[in-house]
Amino acid sequence: MDVPAALRRRKPVKSAEAALSLEESNRELRQILTTRRKGAHKITRAPVRAGLEELIAQAPPPIVRARALWCSSLLKKGCKVSTLQRYESAVGKTLSLAFGEADPARMSVEEIEARLYAVLEIPGALQDKMTGTCLCQFFRFTFYDPRLYWPEPDLRFPQMSRKGPPRRAVITGPQIRQALKGLKDEGPHRVAFLLAARGGLRLSDMEALRICDVDYSRKGVVRLHPTTEGDIKTGAGRRQVPVAQFLRPQELSSWERFVAHRRQTSSNHRVAFLSEDRSLLEAPRFDRIGFARLLGEQLGLRPHDLRHGALSNIALALLAPEADKVVCNLTGWNADCIRWMREEYSGRDPLNGTHQIARLAGHRQAETTFDTYIHLTDLALGLHIAAVRDERPAAEAASMTGLNRRSVGRKRSVVLEDLRLKVLKKLPVTEIKPGSQAVPVTPEPQDKTPKVTNIAPNFVVILSLAVKSGLNSLEIAEKYAVPLRAVNWLMECEARAPLGAIPRRKTDRHWVVRQADKAMGLEDPRGFVSEIRAMPHRKLTYSAPWPAKRWLSGMGRGVRTEATLYLASKDNPELWKGIKAERVSGPRTRLELVPMTPAGTNAMPFLRLVADIVERTLKLREIVVEVERDVRRLNLNNSGALRAFL
Repeated sequence: MDVPAALRRRKPVKSAEAALSLEESNRELRQILTTRRKGAHKITRAPVRAGLEELIAQAPPPIVRARALWCSSLLKKGCKVSTLQRYESAVGKTLSLAFGEADPARMSVEEIEARLYAVLEIPGALQDKMTGTCLCQFFRFTFYDPRLYWPEPDLRFPQMSRKGPPRRAVITGPQIRQALKGLKDEGPHRVAFLLAARGGLRLSDMEALRICDVDYSRKGVVRLHPTTEGDIKTGAGRRQVPVAQFLRPQELSSWERFVAHRRQTSSNHRVAFLSEDRSLLEAPRFDRIGFARLLGEQLGLRPHDLRHGALSNIALALLAPEADKVVCNLTGWNADCIRWMREEYSGRDPLNGTHQIARLAGHRQAETTFDTYIHLTDLALGLHIAAVRDERPAAEAASMTGLNRRSVGRKRSVVLEDLRLKVLKKLPVTEIKPGSQAVPVTPEPQDKTPKVTNIAPNFVVILSLAVKSGLNSLEIAEKYAVPLRAVNWLMECEARAPLGAIPRRKTDRHWVVRQADKAMGLEDPRGFVSEIRAMPHRKLTYSAPWPAKRWLSGMGRGVRTEATLYLASKDNPELWKGIKAERVSGPRTRLELVPMTPAGTNAMPFLRLVADIVERTLKLREIVVEVERDVRRLNLNNSGALRAFL
């Protein structure tokens, strides 16, 4: 029985003053996880555990200390060092960017969530589902560990919701027989299917099997341990699984034929069990990719679905009150087989059966098996639907489910289970608030007059300089009080197309900002940007007077310009009346305009800088308006931390 969180929580433990910097401690933690004992062929746990304890004693920053404690606890549970390396690479950078030198024990849940979501908005931060899973596991550890007692955030990642098809929680005996018909060959794929669908083995477990690890007797015990062919997931994965006892007669005959064939044709019994001798050289490894592809193409399953179904069926056989006909039909085992399983593993004691299921699964704790792999709710629902089909008259079914009579159909009687999708489509979307009833979420009112955020071009220049200085996005967002989404876009833009060099002279810098302010006041600032992009690098050249007059009266207003007019002998100078220029004769008529800064330098490179600043200012304003709209839509106006980091 779990203790309520209110009784379990204590005051957060405030970390001591850090003696190491964040960069030094991160580097040392990475070195510790790759420490190899002298003369050893692979990384072992003992030197890694000693290095973690030494790092904790050196008083690193709070976020590094918590990661070291987490890794140390996983090592004590039998986790491999390679798994720790994957976990650290998944969450280390994210946690360092989110918290830095700060102590999460002194923060509220809202601030922790805001920092994490802000960092995960950086493109590429949440690369896969493993990052989100490891973050949830890390903060679960920091919440329960008495050395930390950090607040536990409620992390929900949209990237993690985009999963493939759900796990097949129930794989019945008829489905296994149908699958074996699709696997016609007597090769390793058929036996691998039996190992996973009946014994609940992982792909890594099957890959590590050798011929000598499979017992040829009627029990058919399979011994799982790390071998040269492959490695098991954790130390708790060392176990013996009586696979042959879980097979039906037809399945058992296929199993025995393959085992006998492997023992007779292989001279070396230390080669991979799920492979075939194709040459005089060593037998090839198990084709796990081909096995997964075959399952997906023919059966619509994934290899790990078989493990879920096998453990769920074993749990149903051990924990069901009696092995009735419905349980036998669902699992594919007869009453005698289920009776033997109950006597062998649980001794008719359900509490003992839970630990035996965890041992068969290769888990150290039974809660891991029941939380992740055993779908008792799905099994109970499947048993109920298989036994009872609630069929009602169409009018009564429509009245019970709240559907329209026409949507039910023209049938006289309807099964209620068949109306599930139609009922779900009509349910209103609700938002559950703490301490209140379910309140319908009203659609967001369209804001016809969005708030225009005053982001000036000078402020954009300051942000760009901060990005170039090497500060991370969180520090910039906190220092200048801007949404992190805007800072992330600015960092992307700076990496793709850096902002031009800022003028060294103070007068030129003020002139650039002043021109950017004037451009933002135009009716079409984007037109100004496109026209600046089309200009040549050094000077403007016009062969007719009207384009030159348009530039001088429009965007060139307020810009000191040096003009030189080259007139051919036959051209009329009256056409260029109104343009103050030094007239020079030449072979063809043209007007050359050179914009100048107040300091007397060519302004063409600076105009391109102005165009970049204007373009970034417009985009940042759009992002900030979008953030304000999201805050209003999510009803987060009172959440200052999330509003700042969104």
